[in-house]
Amino acid sequence: PAPAPAPGAPAPAGGAVALPAEGAALPAGPVKVAAGAADLLVVVDGLDPVVAAAGSPEQALPTLAPGQHLLRAVPLGAGPLSTAAGELIVRVFSVGQPTPALSGFDRHAALLTVGTPYGTVPRDAAGKIGLQLRVDNCPLGPTGSKVRWSLDGAQAETLATYPLAAPVTLGPVNPGQHTLKVWLENGDGTTPANGGLTSVERRFTVQ
Repeated sequence: PAPAPAPGAPAPAGGAVALPAEGAALPAGPVKVAAGAADLLVVVDGLDPVVAAAGSPEQALPTLAPGQHLLRAVPLGAGPLSTAAGELIVRVFSVGQPTPALSGFDRHAALLTVGTPYGTVPRDAAGKIGLQLRVDNCPLGPTGSKVRWSLDGAQAETLATYPLAAPVTLGPVNPGQHTLKVWLENGDGTTPANGGLTSVERRFTVQ
């Protein structure tokens, strides 16, 4: 059976989601996950996301170094990531050694999860690509917290309304390799500190 969800981060009802248990000390080797009734977006530490397909066998995550890791997972609905039909699941576990207390992380504080773009990304007919965002435990507003992002060092764009009123797109984007930075920003211009889980920097390739 699937392990019980961590406190404050329940697993979605009706699906056999399989993830490392909270506080698990796993042996060295592949760490596997499985989706339930919906595709499952899984992000470990600062690695690129993995999407586990609904109804498929367990899928191995990218090789994880020995030590402590933090996993976030959310079932993907028909809409954008911010309106996915399920709560964010958070698990702290270790590979090859016992899990100590995770310093500087609070699962009830601000969390930023970014889905696409990662890996190799196709463009739409207008040359644009999608940006999947999910914000937990951090209300956004014109005078409060915001999501900001910058592609290839360009001037940062800002999102102050969440859940999203419409999908977020980037571009037009030229084919080739790109660097995206996404971060949460407080009303005073600072980034909330929560174990590094309030900002993402990622390289990806556009077809």
